[in-house]
Amino acid sequence: MKIGFRTKLWLGYAGLMLLVLAVGAVALSVVKSGRGAVERILHENRDSVAACTRMTEAADRLLLDRLAHAPGAAPFEAPAAPRETFEQALRFQQGNLTIEGEPELTRDLAASWARFQAELAREPEVGARAPLLAAFDDLQHAAHRIAELNLENIVSVHGEVQQAADDVESRLWVILLAALAFGSLFMVLTGDAVLKPVYALTRAVESIARGNLDVNVPVLASDEMGNLARSFNAMVGSLRQFQKLGWAGVTWVHHALGRALEQVAEPVAVLDAAGNVVLANAPAQRYLGLRAGGGGRRHAAGRLVQARP
Repeated sequence: MKIGFRTKLWLGYAGLMLLVLAVGAVALSVVKSGRGAVERILHENRDSVAACTRMTEAADRLLLDRLAHAPGAAPFEAPAAPRETFEQALRFQQGNLTIEGEPELTRDLAASWARFQAELAREPEVGARAPLLAAFDDLQHAAHRIAELNLENIVSVHGEVQQAADDVESRLWVILLAALAFGSLFMVLTGDAVLKPVYALTRAVESIARGNLDVNVPVLASDEMGNLARSFNAMVGSLRQFQKLGWAGVTWVHHALGRALEQVAEPVAVLDAAGNVVLANAPAQRYLGLRAGGGGRRHAAGRLVQARP
């Protein structure tokens, strides 16, 4: 399949546009990836808040069960469900430390949980529940402080990061659309600039083919297209000069060639494509019987030159 000059230009520019699109797509991908990373971090903050909530609820359940236990009865045994819930949430929090200061608070929380469990297991004197309540308060305070720290990080960081990501994404879209618009305009302008001289030269050649030699291609630049236009104009000028000579020029060439042949001692004749004799010097006329306008014959002693178009 033959590809035209315009198609080749468009294919070349299409590669440029694809490159611009690829760069824009990569940039947008990076922005979305960064946004995903931020969302993951904030999700970890929300998980820490949820873990602290589960721990405080489990501690409340354990405290209420301990306070409801009658003094002097059988030794108190903490319910397994809230204790396991607290310990699972604590283990999750210990593996989800993402904010400065959170590791220290988590260690305080673990220490408060150990003291609270010890107070739950110890049988207090009647009316002496202050150590148990103090351990519970320390536990709740540590859990609330971790939750507040994560909530503050969500509120302060999420809005800023989201706004920055939105601004970057908007700017990238603007840059991408501007690049596409500029590339399209560049393709149209450069395509016309390249193709117009080609079209002008094509029209001039078609005009010469119809016999019109009064054509002239404008030289608009000094590049390859300008050199081609100058060469074409020089060729047309030579054709016009030859046309002005007309039959006079042809006759002059005929006589000049005839005089040159007369200087040759051996028989020489010039034939056209049909085999008719156009020119024959005196030896050819005398020894071969060749005359201008007659048919040519081969002869060992002579030379026949057939004129070709």
